[in-house]
Amino acid sequence: MADESKQKNYRAVFKATSIFGGAQVFLILISILRAKVIAVLLGAVGFGVYNLFNSTILLASGLSNLGLPFSAVRDISYAHSKGDEDQIAKTILSFRRLVWLTGIAGALIMAIFCAPISNWTFHNYDKSFEFALAGFVVFLSAISSGQLTLLRGVRRIADCAKATVFSGLCGLLASLPIYWIWGIEGIVPSLIIGAAATLAISYLYSKKVAVKKVEASWKESFFIGAEMVKIGILVTLAGIVTQFASWLIYIFVSRVGGLEEVGLYAAGWAMTNQYTNIVFSAMGADYLPRIAAIKDDNEKVSEAANQQSEIALLIIGPAMVLFLSMLPLAIYVLFSAKFLSIIKFVQWMLLGMAFKTVSWALGFLVLGKGDSKTFIYTEVGIKLISIPSYLLGYYYLGLEGIGIAFCIVYISYLALMSAVCMKTYSFKYSKEHVKIFLATILATAAAFVPLYIWGYPVAYITGFAVFAMSLIYSLIELHKRLDLKEIVLKFKRKIYG
Repeated sequence: MADESKQKNYRAVFKATSIFGGAQVFLILISILRAKVIAVLLGAVGFGVYNLFNSTILLASGLSNLGLPFSAVRDISYAHSKGDEDQIAKTILSFRRLVWLTGIAGALIMAIFCAPISNWTFHNYDKSFEFALAGFVVFLSAISSGQLTLLRGVRRIADCAKATVFSGLCGLLASLPIYWIWGIEGIVPSLIIGAAATLAISYLYSKKVAVKKVEASWKESFFIGAEMVKIGILVTLAGIVTQFASWLIYIFVSRVGGLEEVGLYAAGWAMTNQYTNIVFSAMGADYLPRIAAIKDDNEKVSEAANQQSEIALLIIGPAMVLFLSMLPLAIYVLFSAKFLSIIKFVQWMLLGMAFKTVSWALGFLVLGKGDSKTFIYTEVGIKLISIPSYLLGYYYLGLEGIGIAFCIVYISYLALMSAVCMKTYSFKYSKEHVKIFLATILATAAAFVPLYIWGYPVAYITGFAVFAMSLIYSLIELHKRLDLKEIVLKFKRKIYG
């Protein structure tokens, strides 16, 4: 059993992952329900219009917020760990002022450029006024994002998760009558109401955080916020590079394989990334502020990175094996029989997930450290590997080639991040981490090989056998770190008193 101090840290990681993971599950369900409602009430055209508006708003928000939700978590968490109430208050005040400015800037961009945005999006100017109104969504989303960032920065994990889930649910319920009454014309008003609901709920939860009242000039706020903006801009640039890479791959697949191939590619990518992002979102929500709080102590940072990665692998490992074991069923449920051709593509991507998990943990380590140069160099470096790998993979081997390239990319990314973190921050993998990582790779490979060689139904038998062993192994390792028996007893006491 892990010693008391380490067990406490492991439990904190597991608790945060469970809470945020659960919140992400609810958000995915809400997203699925929203898509179903829009498809039924507005039809295929309405569903397309909704996604065009929503994607444009998300892009405008991402460009105008300067990456502050990421970078501010680091600074708020660091100030909070030092216990200096004046510094905490000034950091939060600076962040709030910057959030208002970026929110207003985003709304003005939407209003000023509403006509060309409408023309770029719909090839006409008919939606100009609606895009101008959508600026309110950008503004409201910026302020609510600021409230949620505050909760994450001061480690109010449960409150942040509750605010995220309740705001998503309230936004959905509030939008239903609008779609029913106004149809397609109600899309932008429904998005505005959803953003307002998110702001109201996030404000109620953020009020629980006691912040000391301080006086600070705008000049001082800009000085404090300069580092946030510096790192945030780099996060934004990295996001733009990622979006460009994704766009380029879509265009290439469309030109070489046609629109049907684009749909298959999008389905396979969503299957593997949307659901594993449940764990990765939890990683970003809690792990980043934890690293930021101890960023000056390389030994503690190394220990925290190992602990986060171990817990993530122990959760993702059995899930990936189970996913491999029931791919046809999953594809039938989520899509249809027409999508069964993506099985080999998805297989390879699932095989690469263990490498992605560990490499992401190291990527967040760099962000938590606030090492902006290293962050942008590694992000650009991996894109120089990934873009040609995906394009060449598809050109020669189709969708399966992209899956193979995904594995190569994340093996390369893991090697790159390991070398950088070891050299720059004296990072070391623990023996326990190496053992769990190798066990995860072996389990995934044991489910992958029979499926790749013999296919179904043989893969059902071998896959479920490997899943059972993988699940038992994960539970044993989690028990060593968390004392699962004690967690179950505490849960029972809460339920039954």
